[in-house]
Order: sequence, then structure tokens, then C-alpha cells
Amino acid sequence: RRRCSRRLAFYDLRELADVDPAAREVLDAHFGTEDTAAAPRSVELVAKADSAGFADEAALSVAQKECLKLGNVVRVHGAWRVCESKGAKNVELACHSVTVVRAWADAHPGVHFQKPKETPSGAAAFDASRQTTTKGNDHSASFKTPCKFWLNQGACHKGEACRYAHAGDRAAESKKWIEARKRRRRALAVAEGDPHGLQDVHPLATKAHRASKFAEWLVNTFGVEMLSKGSGVLDVAGGRGDVSWELHTVRGVPCTLVEPRARKLNRLQHKWLRREGKKKRGECICV
Repeated sequence: RRRCSRRLAFYDLRELADVDPAAREVLDAHFGTEDTAAAPRSVELVAKADSAGFADEAALSVAQKECLKLGNVVRVHGAWRVCESKGAKNVELACHSVTVVRAWADAHPGVHFQKPKETPSGAAAFDASRQTTTKGNDHSASFKTPCKFWLNQGACHKGEACRYAHAGDRAAESKKWIEARKRRRRALAVAEGDPHGLQDVHPLATKAHRASKFAEWLVNTFGVEMLSKGSGVLDVAGGRGDVSWELHTVRGVPCTLVEPRARKLNRLQHKWLRREGKKKRGECICV
């Protein structure tokens, strides 16, 4: 499974069976065998929104959640084609419709699907050799980087083929991994010569706080009274409306947002409203 975006994803189809006779000729020509339906083959399934198969992103998302799950046995209808890339030919199936024949979760309850082991070649062989060398050296194995899938989900679809570590205290390792990732992202966001940098007293705020910081600067520079004159602030092309939210809802400055897209509150904004609502209810009870 390789998800490129919400509109495009690729999947590997294995153990092909009940192949349409018209498609059999394409597969026979590519694999050089007449027993395409019986022998295990790998074909790349292309799932794309706004195509003959999926009307939009929502339709593709439903198919991914209900049908296109690793390990599922599915029946797919689509268009076959042979593509050539870097001198190698690949068989692709543009998905038009997909239904579940047998779900992995139903056939193997409580068991996480693992990709079947294959004989590696090219770059995969190099990675496998690196993994074998690491396993043979106990000192090097203790310094293996934890697998991000194991840290976040408790399991890795690569299983033993994964070259990253799947051992230790997952909660502690996950916390360290998240902190290290935050430090790297903050370090990349720091401009050269920035006086704030990564200092501990007043650290550089993340991009998620840019609307809050800008609204704070407006209030500190011009004052609430100045910003509230007339009809208040006009926020043109305000995107998600975060600046208008910070000015109007948080700081009480009248603000008009001009934006063709519908305004949607994010998780933190919903949380802020719930917290403020509890405060007001508490004040009423005290009175």
C-alpha cells in the first residue's frame, strides 16, 4: 500500500484468481506463462479519485476504509495496462469498482497482516543485507532506530523484514521519538540569525500558533479600541479564518471574514469553546 495523497493510492494485488479471459492475454504476455490464474502474481492496483471508478475523494476514502485493506481478498473490476518505467515493465489495474470477498480481520481475528517474505533484489537486497549484518552484531542491534509504525500502532506490517527495532518500552520510546521529531522540526523552522532560535525561556512558537501570535501583535500594537472602530477588522482572503477567530472570539475585536470557503473550527477551537462554556456556567452558579 502506498498512499500518495487523498486522491491517489497504489496497492499490490497478489494470488490473482478468476482473471477475465481478455485480461489473461495481457498477463500471459507480460509474465510469459499460460497459468496466470493459478500462479502467484503481483499486479499494481491504482485507486484514483475523479476517475471512472471513484467520483471524488469521499468515494475513494470509503473504498479504502471498507475494502482496500491489507490482507483482504477482493474482487476488482477495472482496466489493465502494461507500463514501462526505467526499462522494466509493470502491470497496472486502474480500479473501477472493488468488493470484499473475504476480510482479513474476519478470517484472522486479532492477527495483524504481515507482508509475505520475498527474495529481495536490487535496493531491497541491499536493505536485507544491512538488516542481516545488524542482527549478527548485538552491539549494533541495541542502537537500532525504533520503527515508527510499531511506536504509533503497536504493530508493523513488514514484520521481521523491517530493519527497525520492535522491542523495548513502547510508551517511553514513543515519547522520546515524538520529542526528537519536534526538536528536528523546530530546528528546521529556525531562520539563520533568528534571535529567538531554540531558547528555553521564550522558545520560537510553532506554525500552528501563527494566527494567535499575529493577533496578539495586532492588539499590542494598535490596541483593542483602535481595532474595534467602525465595523472592526476586515479579514480578506482569511483562509480558515484563524486570525478572525483569535481577534473576534478570543480577544473581543469585531472582525469580518471574507472567504469563499465555509468556516470550520478545528479541534483546539472546539476545546476552547467547551472550556469557556464551562467557565460561564460556573460563574452563573456562583451568582
